[in-house]
Amino acid sequence: MITIPTMTNITAWEFPEDAVAGQEAFLAHWAKPVETYVRAYAFTMKELADVICEAAKTAPQHIYADRSQSESEEQKACLKQCIECPGVDVTIGTSPAGKGFIAHTKAYIGVNGDFWEGSTNFSHSAWHQVNTAFQGNCAPWATMMITAFHRDVQFAWEEEKEYQLADEPPSFFSAA
Repeated sequence: MITIPTMTNITAWEFPEDAVAGQEAFLAHWAKPVETYVRAYAFTMKELADVICEAAKTAPQHIYADRSQSESEEQKACLKQCIECPGVDVTIGTSPAGKGFIAHTKAYIGVNGDFWEGSTNFSHSAWHQVNTAFQGNCAPWATMMITAFHRDVQFAWEEEKEYQLADEPPSFFSAA
């Protein structure tokens, strides 16, 4: 747990009303690339794969997707596209609490503190469902989320190799 100081400049999205504007704002994060960590319960947006691959030409991009991603051909296609892009690493996993639990977060976290967090999956239909999201900047939250991301990647590569689509773990991974 962290205590987050009073934050300003937070944008709150409510879907489906904000579907077009929210999706545009979400994808705009990668227009000025910074190292970014993406947590995706669902990842079926080709547009997202495209902007991540383009951003990886400038800054590393990291993706952690729920194990359900390895079961859908549409989801596999987007993640495999990212795996083939230099500068993008992809890990498939569950929860370090155990394989019986899912990785349900839907977020991106930039090392500069920029974030998107919400109930919106990264799929085309999610923008038209009843969902919410917040976008802003919060360095303490980013630090907490990136630390957890690294923990979860380590768990996945040590305990869930059967889910991996990539041949190699991320370059920041180190076996304990």
